[in-house]
Amino acid sequence: MFLQRTEFHPAGTARQSGGQEPDRPPLFLRIDEQAVTPISPRTSRYFYAAGARADDIDPDRLDRLFAVTQTAFGEDKALIEAQQKLIDLDPERRMLPTSLDAGPTRFRQLVDSLLAADAAPPAIVRSASP
Repeated sequence: MFLQRTEFHPAGTARQSGGQEPDRPPLFLRIDEQAVTPISPRTSRYFYAAGARADDIDPDRLDRLFAVTQTAFGEDKALIEAQQKLIDLDPERRMLPTSLDAGPTRFRQLVDSLLAADAAPPAIVRSASP
């Protein structure tokens, strides 16, 4: 799951706020949510939602945002499908992450450690004798 909050503030806001949370509302605010849910070893469902304050989005801007999103996800889909074809050619080949993969790599490591901990036998707890 991926959550992203995008805010646009007037130039100089970060300096005026001393790098802290601004004390005034942004000029524009948008929230994006994405979730990928595996449904089989080779198939996933991809959910996406975006929202903005009513005053920040008019029908024209909404149409442009939808067009950009549709293009971006179309490009992503083509790349993901091409990657899967390469994986299918040699399923044992080790993936080599790039610096752009740091977040997903850390997430996979966290999930692996949680799965390993879940599979481990429970620790024996002994109470001290009275």
